Amino acid sequence: MPDNFLKMDYNFAEKWVKDALDFGVTSGVLKINADKSYSFAAKERQSTAAPVFTSTSAADMPRHSYKPEEISGTANRDKNLDYLYKQAQISLGKTLSSLDIQVLYSLYDHYGFPVEVISLLLTHATGREKRSMRNIEKIAAEWADKGIMTVDDVDAHLDQLKKREAKETKIRRALGISERKPTESETKYISLWIEELKGSLDLVPQAYERTVNATGKLSMAYMDKILRNWAAEGIKTIAQLEQSDAEFKRKQGFGKPVGGGNTGASVGGEASKTAYGITVKKLAQIRQDNQAEQKRRRDEVYGKAPKIADIEQKLRENGAALSRCVLTRKNNFENIKRNIQLLNAEKANTLRQYGYSIDYLEDIYNCAACKDTGFIGAQRCGCLTRMINECAAVG
Repeated sequence: MPDNFLKMDYNFAEKWVKDALDFGVTSGVLKINADKSYSFAAKERQSTAAPVFTSTSAADMPRHSYKPEEISGTANRDKNLDYLYKQAQISLGKTLSSLDIQVLYSLYDHYGFPVEVISLLLTHATGREKRSMRNIEKIAAEWADKGIMTVDDVDAHLDQLKKREAKETKIRRALGISERKPTESETKYISLWIEELKGSLDLVPQAYERTVNATGKLSMAYMDKILRNWAAEGIKTIAQLEQSDAEFKRKQGFGKPVGGGNTGASVGGEASKTAYGITVKKLAQIRQDNQAEQKRRRDEVYGKAPKIADIEQKLRENGAALSRCVLTRKNNFENIKRNIQLLNAEKANTLRQYGYSIDYLEDIYNCAACKDTGFIGAQRCGCLTRMINECAAVG
């Protein structure tokens, strides 16, 4: 079994994993190696080569229907399936229904996934809170279409997925939409930029600033034109962009270009557009200042009362335990909830003892409604409108 089997970046409770491993060893599916690591016991599986999905997507193919005796008969012959069902129950935090077993068996028999790949698939899906069998089967179909059939394939795919998500996060932060779900149009453009404009992604903040200055809003289509102009000119770095701007100014003698040096467009625009751009920058500065102040407060309090840091760590641990308790339907929910209440009370009392208000360490926002992003969901917050009007009035 690969090392990453137990080290994936998801909150997968250690005890659950240990229970599944113990079961796998006792059932003969797993073995303990000399270095105390685990691996699947060598066993010949009676199956043909994994199916190849060509022009038709695996997601569009109807699931094969299995008789209960067919599934149980295979499970009796292959203890890998016993291990799979055990791990699935632990991962999903529930007793498997007959439909759940049908889906898992189809991943094994119809799709041809090895048990270790299905195990990684379950961990991946539950780590993303996609616990329904519909979502699990959808992910399985995507993996099959991409030919992800081995542990090495999964490793490579998840690594690529992690890098892509890091790029998405970076772009969303640059656009000021990291606090909400992106719209369908925003998602489309972000995906296109990642796939087609790989070398120009570092210029997204500059393209965003010029878009806002020119249009007074976040226009994905306008940004797309700017980024594609730069890509066509071979501009991939800030240094290259600055050089292109300088050359454009030297030749044309006016304005700062919106896109690349050959666009011929200059920034200025109407007062309202300029006010919007200035306001967006102000909001970004407000968030940065508040985060810096929050860090200063924490450093100050932790220096005077180290006990607070210990209490907050225990609160995080109990919060995670409470989430696991809900998922597994264990009956110690009230005990954990009571612990959290006691820890919060202890934290409040300690803050008072040192002369602080009980909310001194809470997140700091000028506007709690939108958390200083300017938007509540996809709607403009009142604070953003007010700030734009004030900026326009000043001139």
